[in-house]
Amino acid sequence: MVRKVGTAKRTIRSANGREWEAEICLHSGTDPQAPRLMVIYRDPTRAQPDRYTLLPPDAPKTPKQAAAELSDDDLRALLKRSTALSAL
Repeated sequence: MVRKVGTAKRTIRSANGREWEAEICLHSGTDPQAPRLMVIYRDPTRAQPDRYTLLPPDAPKTPKQAAAELSDDDLRALLKRSTALSAL
């Protein structure tokens, strides 16, 4: 379950030059008492999200803190291991 309250957004460019909007939000998963952060990647020209991934458990605990602490390289690495939403 994704909670869209307090999300944080960043724009990055992938290694091939494609622009992505990374939206960091809370994801409760199977344990609502221990939420983790999820990054949803969107192509800014499309309305639907394209890819997603969970941040590691040791990542910052709030979306705004994660957006401030994660570098563009960190977000690009997470994009590489992300899953296409069409695969769900």
